Amino acid sequence: MPLSKTKANYLLDLHPLYDGLELLLANELAPIVNKIDQAGMFPESFFRQLAKTGGFKPPIEQKYGGFWQQAGGGLSNTIPIMAKISEYCLSTAFVYWCHSISTRYIQLSSNDIAKSRYLPDLLTGQLFGATGLSNPLKSISNIEHFLLSAKRVAGGYEVTGTLPWVSNIEQQNILVTACSVEGASTPMFFVTYCNAAGLSISQNAHFIALEGTRTCACHFRKVFVANEDVLAHPEHSTEFVKRIKPGMILSQIGMALGLISDCISLIVKGAINHAQINIFVDIQAEDLSRDLVKLQQEVISLAEMAESFPTNEIRENMILTIMQLRLEASELSLRASQAAMLHGGAKAYLKNSVAQRRLRESYFIAIVTPAAKHLRLEISKRQVL
Repeated sequence: MPLSKTKANYLLDLHPLYDGLELLLANELAPIVNKIDQAGMFPESFFRQLAKTGGFKPPIEQKYGGFWQQAGGGLSNTIPIMAKISEYCLSTAFVYWCHSISTRYIQLSSNDIAKSRYLPDLLTGQLFGATGLSNPLKSISNIEHFLLSAKRVAGGYEVTGTLPWVSNIEQQNILVTACSVEGASTPMFFVTYCNAAGLSISQNAHFIALEGTRTCACHFRKVFVANEDVLAHPEHSTEFVKRIKPGMILSQIGMALGLISDCISLIVKGAINHAQINIFVDIQAEDLSRDLVKLQQEVISLAEMAESFPTNEIRENMILTIMQLRLEASELSLRASQAAMLHGGAKAYLKNSVAQRRLRESYFIAIVTPAAKHLRLEISKRQVL
């Protein structure tokens, strides 16, 4: 198959996982981006091929077939893959994040049974992962109340409640989430199959972007979660959150990197015929490119630190820097997409234009948990201490 038109490369060479990624993106993802955005098409074939070429291996330990000897490593490869995907389509990059981060949660647990049960199939794409930690993380920060609750029963827990929006949901997938527990002051984290008895899914909302992400409501009606599928019991969940939170927040920046890079490409293309007028737009490609290089360098530096598994005390020191960087990525995404629209002029306002899609997608980066306002809240708390 001939190579389709590829993106201009404004991303740093961040040790890409394999040489075939650009070819796969150009030939398999690029032709269907509008269908993903406007018709809600899910790029399943692309993900199947990505899995075959090793795209799901970075977060998984070598003994389960992954790339890394250290448990939970791989952020410094996961983020560049996500950034490359996001240059073409943020919906697809977000689904990749959902899968890779749910894999990482399992990898970072102390549950060897769950690791052996799920990680090999997550690595090969025989199993896909969803993450439903938006509400739990907001609840831990006292922004929301837990929407799922559990009570202890023989051999595990019984979970009831509804998560309204969870992405990458299909009957055959798995879901990692958390809930409050009767009689406990801290939550319980667990993994379950989406076709578990008592668990039903329904699509009850449509969005202005990110339609091709299989985002559905998950209804739990006395769903049994065995102890073998618990990633952190209440008495261990505080430490578990400290373990997973840095990578969870940091890895999302991969989506921003790719989107910003593509916005720079759009601005540069616009200058071919409209340089004489576009020089009067406040934000120029050179400004964004300089900020993007700096952001990438800081992200990879922090990713390498997160992979080294520091103590929880060091993690707490890292998390403020990570949240500040994640907020910076949101703000730069918004600036870049707005600049791409303004440089594009009337053509950017057409329904099929890339610039207007990028503008809609950039708002998602600023809204997805932890949202920009959530990050500012957490940052303000830590700066007071």
